[in-house]
Amino acid sequence: MRPPHPLRPPPAFTSGDLDAAPRIAAVLGGCGVLRRVVDRVLEQGKLERDAAVVLEHSLGHLPEGVAAVNWLCGRGGLPAPMGRPHTGSPVSCARVRKRLPAAAEGVPCDCRFASPGSYDHPLLHAEGIPAVAPRPADPPLEQQLVALASVEARLALLQSERDGLRRRVVDRLAELPDGGMVVDGERWWTEALDGLPVLRRAPAPEAR
Repeated sequence: MRPPHPLRPPPAFTSGDLDAAPRIAAVLGGCGVLRRVVDRVLEQGKLERDAAVVLEHSLGHLPEGVAAVNWLCGRGGLPAPMGRPHTGSPVSCARVRKRLPAAAEGVPCDCRFASPGSYDHPLLHAEGIPAVAPRPADPPLEQQLVALASVEARLALLQSERDGLRRRVVDRLAELPDGGMVVDGERWWTEALDGLPVLRRAPAPEAR
């Protein structure tokens, strides 16, 4: 049985979404090892299998991280591994460094999490951060009314300019033998409607 409405594919993921998603940005901003892995994918288009596994078992625990992991794997030449977020415990910081010694080399591990001695993992950098950035507060109503008045004043000026230009164009076209002219692949002409000239436009026959 077909669904009542066609299913739309999820929006395409881009590199900008790595920074636009607050929790992903927090994890990559806090964990230098994961940041180095991601930067290599972005700069060189390379992703080793071990690095992909670490991304999957860290960012892949976030709902918004599924698309990020799949996109990074595709960018790095690997198949997309995820269909849904992982459950259970994310990969630990110690395991990340052990599995990715080259990426961890020279990267200090001095994170200060809220619970010292607990099970440390990169996702703790995103603790307490909402999945979606909060909607910015609307400016004060008085400020919005002033802005609206300014926009409407500009619009009225443009409409007045357009109406004056339209009248002049109609008068000039009416003076031509066939009442029309082709410009930039479009034909402009006038025709009477209820006794008044009306401006029309359409693609010129040779431009169709």
